[in-house]
Amino acid sequence: MRYFTVLLLIVLLIPVPGMALEKEVVERSIQTPVRSVSPSPIEGLYEVVTQDNRIVYMDKTGRYLVVGSILDIENRANVTDQRVDEITIVDFENIPLSEAVREGDGNVKIAVFDDPDCPFCRKMHKELKELTDVSLYYFVFNLPGHPEAYDKSVKIVCADDPVAALNRAMEGDPLDDLKRCETEQVERNKSLSLRIGVQATPYLIFESGKAVRGYRKASELQKHVNEILGLPMGTVDTEPEDENPEDAPAPEAETETPANP
Repeated sequence: MRYFTVLLLIVLLIPVPGMALEKEVVERSIQTPVRSVSPSPIEGLYEVVTQDNRIVYMDKTGRYLVVGSILDIENRANVTDQRVDEITIVDFENIPLSEAVREGDGNVKIAVFDDPDCPFCRKMHKELKELTDVSLYYFVFNLPGHPEAYDKSVKIVCADDPVAALNRAMEGDPLDDLKRCETEQVERNKSLSLRIGVQATPYLIFESGKAVRGYRKASELQKHVNEILGLPMGTVDTEPEDENPEDAPAPEAETETPANP
């Protein structure tokens, strides 16, 4: 009887052609926690959303895994990117802006999750300076691979002028002249990032709830700002940069991902 029960369990766990792909089968196959499994626009191919909000695809047998984007040629749209935007929407009201390092007094609020030693954060920091009509709320913390960034993050939140300290750190200044203080703010920033689902830096969240992961040029970010303000998407108050045509595929995001999220 015990042998029959074990055998029955094994049979039930084996994907059967024609059956919907089960979440447990996917998790066992890719060895990664999965949030959801649902049909994709391509018949026989399922969308798999991992716990860290990444999207991959798997056939209905559970044998083949597809990594990449689905492109809708007729509508000239990246279906995968659209789905990522949908699943990463954040309730901006749940972000404690009063605990952030604030820079600017514009009409559009943007939360920025940064690691002072993340090279792409430093690169993005320069782009953020080019944005117009924004208020930036920085939540600094250290990724597991950057232990020294913790000390810098503490010094930034403890500084008399946190914005100046942040700017210095993003220029590579070790902040040796600044002092630490007793604070749990960096730990709170890190906990907040985990609750929201930040898995890499830099990570931006606009007040609309839209999340942007990885390095982006100011011209691209300004389009999101203008959308919130109700301005034409292509209108940028600053001098426009040279960039790819709007209908060209967006470049892959440049981020730094923690080794152990």
